[in-house]
Amino acid sequence: MIEVYKILHKIYDPEVSTGTLKISSVTNNRGHSMNLCAQLSRLEIRKNCFAVRVVKVWNSSPEEVVMSSSVKSFEAKLDKYWNEQPMKFGYKEELL
Repeated sequence: MIEVYKILHKIYDPEVSTGTLKISSVTNNRGHSMNLCAQLSRLEIRKNCFAVRVVKVWNSSPEEVVMSSSVKSFEAKLDKYWNEQPMKFGYKEELL
């Protein structure tokens, strides 16, 4: 997610990261103003690429996280937001 933040806030060289992620052109979307478009692919191998996997997670993040002023504040706000979310699976759980 930090890489997505850096790409969208143009911290990386735009010539290198152009076309990696695409901001949605829909203006009446829910959530924040930097929602990403899911790039559809007909090839199975591209369905698991970096840009496809992060769209849902990025779009579900709150605006105060996405619009952070620096990478450090983004990291802190993202950690706080994720710690407040219910755990989807327990990696410390014993396997049956």
